[in-house]
Amino acid sequence: MLKMDMMVLLKFKITFVCYKIFFENRMISLTPYSIENPVEVSEGYYNKLVQMKEKGWSHCDSKEEYLAKLHYLRLGFSQGKIAKDDFNDREKKIVVGYWNRGS
Repeated sequence: MLKMDMMVLLKFKITFVCYKIFFENRMISLTPYSIENPVEVSEGYYNKLVQMKEKGWSHCDSKEEYLAKLHYLRLGFSQGKIAKDDFNDREKKIVVGYWNRGS
């Protein structure tokens, strides 16, 4: 009986590790229409990027953060989770903020 429980537990741990490796290493294309300059990040890194909001959600410190937040915002809009006016305001803040950071 104990041997059987150990086998079930081992099988569960192996399944969990494989699941974690697969989903954490899944890549998300931040530039789905770019052929020459594709930008992809892992799902785990993507989630970290879209949750960064130290200086406000629309502030971006890197190109990857900028693209991830635009991707996240546009995905939410396409799924009907964000109203059009709110989407336009947020997209404008992200884009203008990123463009002006070099000024």
